Amino acid sequence: MDDYVERLHLRAYLIWEREGRPEGRELDHWRAAEEELAREEVDGAGLQAGRDYDKGVKEFEKSGRVAEAAEKARKALDSPERDELERAQETARRKGRGDDRAAER
Repeated sequence: MDDYVERLHLRAYLIWEREGRPEGRELDHWRAAEEELAREEVDGAGLQAGRDYDKGVKEFEKSGRVAEAAEKARKALDSPERDELERAQETARRKGRGDDRAAER
């Protein structure tokens, strides 16, 4: 039995136990176990992405390039490029809210 099936079997058993060992609900418990494991995988992927991001930030901080990048950002905001950056930011915000009409313009 592979690892996933073993975890699924154990989770279904635990759900059965948690619900008071009812008879005739094996399929319900199996499906609930599949849903719980799938949710954990998605949550785990998000957690890993967050950890990877934090690791990247720490590496960037150690690189000594933070001041240089901050200065470039300041110059960009003080230049004609500012309007373009603000439009891009607003477009990203609207897309994030699901208002894609802004991106079509």
